[in-house]
Formats: sequence, C-alpha cells, structure tokens
Amino acid sequence: MSVKVEFICDQTRWGAAPEPVPAAKACPEWYKKLDKYTPYGEFVPGTFKACIPARDAMFAGYVIPLWTDLHVKINPASNDVQFLGSDPNNDVVGIHTVSQVRNTPMESKCPFHNNGNDHAFPWKLLSPWTIKTPPGYSCLFVQPMNHFDDTPWVFPSAVVDTDVFQGRINFPFIWNRMPYQGLISHGTPTVQVIPFKREDYKSVVRSATPEDELHQQRHLTKLYRTFVDKYQKMFWQKKKYL
Repeated sequence: MSVKVEFICDQTRWGAAPEPVPAAKACPEWYKKLDKYTPYGEFVPGTFKACIPARDAMFAGYVIPLWTDLHVKINPASNDVQFLGSDPNNDVVGIHTVSQVRNTPMESKCPFHNNGNDHAFPWKLLSPWTIKTPPGYSCLFVQPMNHFDDTPWVFPSAVVDTDVFQGRINFPFIWNRMPYQGLISHGTPTVQVIPFKREDYKSVVRSATPEDELHQQRHLTKLYRTFVDKYQKMFWQKKKYL
C-alpha cells in the first residue's frame, strides 16, 4: 500500500510553479552522465554511480524545484545581497535576523554580521507549497543529498510534522556565495523532502557475540559470491517514490 504525500500549491501559482518531483527525477546532470564502471571494467570496484546506498539517499523522497526565476544582485550602496523574483506580485525570499542564530556556527556564515546589519542573514524561500501526509507521518527536509553541486545556498535540515501542521513551509537558507550576481532559474532544486513514519526507537550498545560474527561472515561470503552489483543483487530492498 502506498503512503500518499500531497503537495498543495497556492492558487495564484498553481499551473505556473514547477511541481515537486520524485528525487530520482531531479538528480544532477553529472550523475546522469557518470559511467557506472571505471576504465578497468566491471570486475573491479565501480564508480560513485555503482554505490547503491548513495543512490538510495539521492533518490529518497521528493525534490521541490524553485518556483520562479530569482535574480541575485549586490546593492552597491549597502553592499547587501538582494533577491528579486520574476513575479512582482509574489515575494520569493524573506528574512530572519542574525540575532536568531547568534552564538551558533551559522552566525559566522553571515557576510555582513560584523557590519551591524542585523537583517542580512539568514534568508528563507517563501514556498507556495503545503505538504500533507497521513496521520503518524512527518517529513524530513534536507539539502538534496549527494548532489555536490556548487550551489550558492545551503538549507539547514528540519523535520515538520506534516500530518498536523497544514500551512506553507518556508525554507531557511544560508547564502554561501559572496559576492555573487546572477540568475537562479526556476526549476533549480531547492530542498529534498523525505516522508517517514514516526515511531519510538530504543538503542542498544553491546559487544558482538560469536553468533553475530558468524552471521556477519555469512553475509560477507554471500556478498562476495559475485563480481558485479553485489549489494544490489543480494541485499538491496526497492523503494518507491511516485
């Protein structure tokens, strides 16, 4: 049975904003072009693309694309960053104040915090999307995993209980490219959204028993029974995000 995750758009942007997509459809171009195997062939360790756990992280959940072009420029009078959306009727970027991240590592990321500008950081994308999940399900919001792109922003990770909170979720970000002027096109990936079921967990820390070590050795023996796609063939479990 599939778990329904609803992305509900503001009426003013419905039909115009690029829709959230399964994360597998938003993987970067370099990953699409990457060869699975090294020049030495398939019987030696593969490239990053052959790593199924890394792929599972990249393909988990959904990615929300930027819903409008965003023009970034430096105000020559104040040396502040300015964000201008292509639609003058809709705000795209809002602000927090530096005082909200005072005494955290994020404070040092503010390019102007030493100049007394208390509104330079952090910023937040004002999303048109409300996310709705079934009872007992929350969503983890993270920077798109394993993209490794030279993106100008970094999104702090967060969890929202999207089964009980029904409102637009904004995405705070750290602007990490100064100085910068240019265009960030609509459709650019912003955050990765990973739904999960809330459950109670209890950790146990212990030494491996002889039975544990025997079990581990049997797994390794099974893993190395084949040259190609060992983990994928022997242990991987399929995940679906439609």
